[in-house]
Amino acid sequence: MWVLATVAGAAIFLNTAQAVPVMYEFSGEFELVSPELDALGIRAGLDFSGRFGYDPEAAPIAVSTRFSHAIYEGLLFNARIGSTGSIWVPDSNISVVDDFLPNAPQDSFEIEAHGSPMQAGLTGFQVFSVTAGFVDSSATLFNSYRLPAELSLEMFDWTNFGISGYIDGLEGGFGADGRITSLRRVSVPEPDPARLLITTILMLVVAVLAQRHPGRLLRRPISSRI
Repeated sequence: MWVLATVAGAAIFLNTAQAVPVMYEFSGEFELVSPELDALGIRAGLDFSGRFGYDPEAAPIAVSTRFSHAIYEGLLFNARIGSTGSIWVPDSNISVVDDFLPNAPQDSFEIEAHGSPMQAGLTGFQVFSVTAGFVDSSATLFNSYRLPAELSLEMFDWTNFGISGYIDGLEGGFGADGRITSLRRVSVPEPDPARLLITTILMLVVAVLAQRHPGRLLRRPISSRI
């Protein structure tokens, strides 16, 4: 038990030494919107905003030399549509493309999520896809598939934010696309060393009690003592 507690405590402290993921806020407005979305309040000119985050030191989960890109796990991706609708993306991927398309080479950085309906505050609209993309059409930005340590709008000449999905009661897919006009890096809160220390101490205390009084902590379920 001592060993388990010590290892767990050490793991907590080691986490503080890992690279803190970078986080960005973005915003813009929709330009092309399916007419059917107008009834839901999603129309051209409506603003959007959001955040995404990743670890620049992360290893890719997939690499394709044929298509000149690598895919990484995204750590954070959410968006807000207008003043009310919000989309929370549980799982997202980030693709980094270096000099793709022989006839029209480009470098790009894209965050995307696809799949079952995502948790969204958009009544009547089941969101299945959310993407945020940044493209350098000169294909001179990246010289590898690694995640960039820094991003800025000045690095790219084309941006896009898009959502797509289905409207309750209607057949077919509908979507909205817009241009990202603002991108800025925001600070990520550092882990609280004091809280991590207290957690480790509590784990050690539990280990001591369990060693001195084996079985007593779990002798009876809590419900039987009420």
